[in-house]
Amino acid sequence: MYVPYCSSDEHSGNKEASEENGNFHFNGRNIVSAIVEDLHAQGIFGQQAKSKVVLAGASAGGAGAARNCDFVADKVKSLGYDSLVSCILDGADLEPFWMTNECDLIEEEAYYREFWNAQEDETCLQILGNNAVECSAFSMFWPYIELPFMVVSSEADPVVHFCADDPSLGNNSEGSFGRQWREGMVQLGLEMVASNGTD
Repeated sequence: MYVPYCSSDEHSGNKEASEENGNFHFNGRNIVSAIVEDLHAQGIFGQQAKSKVVLAGASAGGAGAARNCDFVADKVKSLGYDSLVSCILDGADLEPFWMTNECDLIEEEAYYREFWNAQEDETCLQILGNNAVECSAFSMFWPYIELPFMVVSSEADPVVHFCADDPSLGNNSEGSFGRQWREGMVQLGLEMVASNGTD
């Protein structure tokens, strides 16, 4: 099932319209929940024992898939299915955040989390606390996702360079910003691979 992006909150918000938020509704988490319930009502889940469910998203959808990966699995289980759930995150907000010195991407994600009343990864919140900024950005909360997931991401995505003092990507020479960014992306990827199968 394809779900268009309509909630403007990385599929994670849970906040009704008010003056404070410009009279916009942010109901991304509720939309995800309703979709799972609709699939259940249509009898799509559980047609086979140990059926597979894959939650996938690209760009903001990738960020949403990251934020909802374990949530969808818990929701499917609560409906009585033993489906194997996994996630594909295409272009989730993965970046070497330590290089973005013009603004703090982690703090920025934390701001949006509060603005949308975003519902973040439960395990991260349980371990680090409800106010932990680390639970707002995939670059930091990925270790707390319990399900198998795959990340599809470019080493050099210009969309996520707006916080860097040197956003140029064309120069890939030794010591350049572009090279350091790519090396940071590789570092994050290797950390994910190394963590596979560990707590």
